[in-house]
Amino acid sequence: MAGTNRRNPSRMIRKLLAALASLACIALAAGCTSPSGSPVPPAGSAASGSRPNFVFVLTDDLAWNLVSHMPRVLALEKAGTTMSHYYVVDSLCCPSRTAIFTGEYPHDDGVYTNAGSDGGYNAYNQHGDPSRSFAVALQKAGYRTAMMGKYLNGYQPADHPAPGWDQWDVTGNGYPEFNYTLNENGRLQRYGHAPGDYLTGVLSAKASAFIGSSASSGKPFMLEVATFAPHTPYTPAPRYAHAAATVAYPKTAAYDRLPANPPSWLKGRPPLAPMEQRKIL
Repeated sequence: MAGTNRRNPSRMIRKLLAALASLACIALAAGCTSPSGSPVPPAGSAASGSRPNFVFVLTDDLAWNLVSHMPRVLALEKAGTTMSHYYVVDSLCCPSRTAIFTGEYPHDDGVYTNAGSDGGYNAYNQHGDPSRSFAVALQKAGYRTAMMGKYLNGYQPADHPAPGWDQWDVTGNGYPEFNYTLNENGRLQRYGHAPGDYLTGVLSAKASAFIGSSASSGKPFMLEVATFAPHTPYTPAPRYAHAAATVAYPKTAAYDRLPANPPSWLKGRPPLAPMEQRKIL
């Protein structure tokens, strides 16, 4: 796809629009609600003629067995489409994110891993990938664009917003969900440890505001919300800290039992303590 994109930009835009359209069915995940908790308007509700709107929610290390405890995502699944057979160029973080942005394979975009000379944010920039992002193509096509949350490993809030994005709310290390700095369109904003500073909640509110303002403007829009959750350290929002306290976890006959002939690293390991069992929840 890389060679075709560079020779024919208009064809690239058509292909990107078609590819993004396939994401519309998974557009509004559980975090994308208004500050009041009510659902945001459907992604295609803006008066933008025949051009669709896109809300792409990208989570980090979300396991499928967690989805059964996410009623809003289940509602989306019921109303939309689930892809049971799909392919990625590389499931590692930065190669996959780069492929999403550019539509290229690692041997074309130059991002093979998460850091070093052939990986992460630096390799992405060194190979000129920012100018080939779908955001640039959509912005040129008249779309209003926004990037929120996690960009690429190695990005720091002091770095400039990437080209193609009208709104940029991105941080570097947002895994702890608290005590981070957000680059808000080039302005650094520090967030602390108050409940209202919880990163996923902040992104949710900003995403809702962007959707609302874009819908009011009548311009088509594309929003990517890339959360750091539920990646380790698995920090929950304070209001949800004990929400799973009564959820039963899988427990078979093998639970908390050593095998008959355990390897040396497992032999003699003590049973799980009650507090550790609660941490599993």
